[in-house]
Amino acid sequence: PSGKSVNNMTNFTKLNCDVFPKLKMMGVLTMEEIGIISYMCSIAEFNTNSLKPLNNETNLQELAGTFDIGKNRVKRVFDKLFDLGVYAQFKIASNGTKEYWILNPNISWKGKLMNDTIFLHFKDCLITKLIES
Repeated sequence: PSGKSVNNMTNFTKLNCDVFPKLKMMGVLTMEEIGIISYMCSIAEFNTNSLKPLNNETNLQELAGTFDIGKNRVKRVFDKLFDLGVYAQFKIASNGTKEYWILNPNISWKGKLMNDTIFLHFKDCLITKLIES
């Protein structure tokens, strides 16, 4: 139609716009933590929400550099985000051991089709319950 055009972006994220305001207002997340999650949304891989190259072998200094936070706070912040269900850690034995961190797709999903099994992994996480309440 007149005045409209096709958006040709190929690298995009669908963000649940209720997440950050709701969790900030509830006092669950700080602005620093929201910034970290926002960056996670931007690096999540298409159709899997994998946060490669982040995994259980990523050291605290690498996380501090990647997310621009003090290395003395990294462990506390990432433990909190993990406990809330912001991301999951998977370790799979398939042609050698592979480790993955996956962003909770209820926060943000990068892809056109939703992979229901990924969503199911996060259905009972605290952050998913808070988002849906």
